[in-house]
Amino acid sequence: MGSKKKTTTQTYKPPSWVEGASRQAIGIGQRIAGQEYEAYGGERVAGLSDNERQGLDMASRTAGEGQSYMRQGADYAARGAMQFADADMSTYMNPYIKQALDPAAREIREEGARGATALDDRYTSMSAFGGSRAALMQSENREKTLQGISDLYGKGYAAAYESAVGIWGDERARDMQAAGRFQSIGMSITQANTTDISTLMTTGATDRGIQQAMKDFDYSQFIENRDWDFRALGALIAALEGTKGSYGTEQTTESKESGGEFAQALGLAATLIGAFYNPVGTAANVVAET
Repeated sequence: MGSKKKTTTQTYKPPSWVEGASRQAIGIGQRIAGQEYEAYGGERVAGLSDNERQGLDMASRTAGEGQSYMRQGADYAARGAMQFADADMSTYMNPYIKQALDPAAREIREEGARGATALDDRYTSMSAFGGSRAALMQSENREKTLQGISDLYGKGYAAAYESAVGIWGDERARDMQAAGRFQSIGMSITQANTTDISTLMTTGATDRGIQQAMKDFDYSQFIENRDWDFRALGALIAALEGTKGSYGTEQTTESKESGGEFAQALGLAATLIGAFYNPVGTAANVVAET
């Protein structure tokens, strides 16, 4: 039946434009593989803007500035709410009230003394029957003198006390007014500082956002330039992948064998199997020489 030895050689040749694109892709890949690591030299994160730094500094410097006025207002309010029973009225009384009343009291005493002398002179010239009458008149004179002095001091101290009460009440009213003013000042200062700080931080954040956008753009340009070859390679490979099945390949099969009909049958089967598993080959492309 002869020898069963068989030798098969198959050659697949894609179109020239496919081969050119493949060589280009290989060249780009080799260039990418040969590149050294390149670090980005710019800043990636924008720092605080000038306005933001001013806002933070102002917040630190003015913290509690309005609270000092609020505390003073609270102190005034506490004094304004003081109860009358807790007040030391002696501090509101005129310290010279006695010195002011003493001359008038002395004048009353002197007037009483003059009246007593006059009574003595009057009843000395009278008979003994007038003695009891004289004593009664002298007693009335003394009582009148003492009553005058008592009324003088009583009315004087009562008036001084009423004046002290009025002074105390006016002072409490002024305390409450001062409390309202200090609290209003404290709130105004706090609100003004808060508004200024908020304005600085808002405008500063806007400026920082712009600076960050510029830095992001610079970084994106760096990445785009660095990865230009890589994107080009990816596009080229994607294009090559998309052309699969759109063209055929030249296929040549050479078979050399010796032997009988059995060997020829085996050779033909191997050729058909190879054509079946070739992605772009078909049995119609196979040239079998027997």
